[in-house]
Amino acid sequence: MRLRSILSGFIVLSILATSCTKDGKDDTQDGGGSALIFLDNSNFYRYSEASELQVYVKTDPGASYEVIVPSGASSWLSTTTKTSNEEGFVTFSLTENTTGKERFASVDFQYGKNHKKVLKISQDPKHRQDYFSEWGMEGTLEKYVTTERPYTWYIDQGDTGQYSLSNCGPTSAVMVARWLDGENRVTPKDARSEYSPAGGWWYVSSDFIPYLNEHKYPYHVIQFSSVDALLAELDKGKIAITCLDMNIVSQSKAENNRFGLFYPTSPQWGHFMVIKGYVKTDSKVYLEVNDPYTIGKKNLDGTPKGEGRYYDASEVQRSAFGWERRLFIFEKK
Repeated sequence: MRLRSILSGFIVLSILATSCTKDGKDDTQDGGGSALIFLDNSNFYRYSEASELQVYVKTDPGASYEVIVPSGASSWLSTTTKTSNEEGFVTFSLTENTTGKERFASVDFQYGKNHKKVLKISQDPKHRQDYFSEWGMEGTLEKYVTTERPYTWYIDQGDTGQYSLSNCGPTSAVMVARWLDGENRVTPKDARSEYSPAGGWWYVSSDFIPYLNEHKYPYHVIQFSSVDALLAELDKGKIAITCLDMNIVSQSKAENNRFGLFYPTSPQWGHFMVIKGYVKTDSKVYLEVNDPYTIGKKNLDGTPKGEGRYYDASEVQRSAFGWERRLFIFEKK
């Protein structure tokens, strides 16, 4: 088992299927095409700035759909996609929320005869960094760097099949694949089927590196000899994967914290995760990570515990250097 520039707009995305047939059955073959499916069906969070939101839509052959933005939200939410029958992203534009209040919209994706799926959007009036102190981080903010995407690319390894508890390696690799190309539909199950398909840890040299090379990931390797070396890469818009001993990372002290470890560990707890940014205060540096080991755990607002988590940078460096000294750096070409 080894080895969110600032996000804009606070978006909560949930995908709901509804059926309006008289008998309550999901009659998808009704002359309007078969069922439309959202693949990116986890919750999204953005904050107050103007932003884009991309939702990946998959259709069955012959299906078409219409995107309907409610009139009450048209002053701040829009899309150029009105109808489509193709698989891919639907992009929404959100204006900055200066109302001082949270605002909501429910976008209908109508398909077939009397069928729809609903995209629920809410936008927070605050910036992400307005919450850092509340989330358990110390000091006065000096710098915040993150390398995000307008679409979801976080994956909970708890949803990755038979070997989910040891799928941190495949899950971290696939998260990077999605970060590099949002239309890449590879899954951790796919990655697991190629390397160590019988289960067990992914090892750096025998599983992780061969997988990166086989699938031509654009990466290079540096030694995790200092935090500054990693921050320099993140400043260039890159992300990294590290493999570290989670026993050295401090535990969270409060349920609402997004700083600190949120699960118990055992003496052997090597763990892969993605590093996607950092917070620098006048007293500490915190790494912003996508830790795949959420296993269904949620923050108080319903977001996955491991998405956009913050760990003490010096602890991460020390724990990685005692476990796997290499940092794998990825850059979108």
